Amino acid sequence: MSLLNKQFLQSLGIELDDQTFEAFDEHFEATLQERVVDAIVDGLDEQQLEQLSAVREQGGDAVAMQTWLQANVPDLSQIVQSEVDILLGDLAESGDHI
Repeated sequence: MSLLNKQFLQSLGIELDDQTFEAFDEHFEATLQERVVDAIVDGLDEQQLEQLSAVREQGGDAVAMQTWLQANVPDLSQIVQSEVDILLGDLAESGDHI
């Protein structure tokens, strides 16, 4: 389920056609993922980085990665929420330019 929907954007004064919304939604989700991963990696020690890399190299799917993250990143939910809040704030500030 996408974090953003057209109704939420409309509440911010942002009107997008379906094609533009789809592209925007993909960009938002990719940006959020990148920022969350960066924040997580910044907080890991060398051993944890090696473990995470091993999960990924072993073909770890999304469930395996999520399981590892939940077990090894105690503030995972705070990291995700913080990055969501930042992106939504950026969106609200730049709504007139979209």
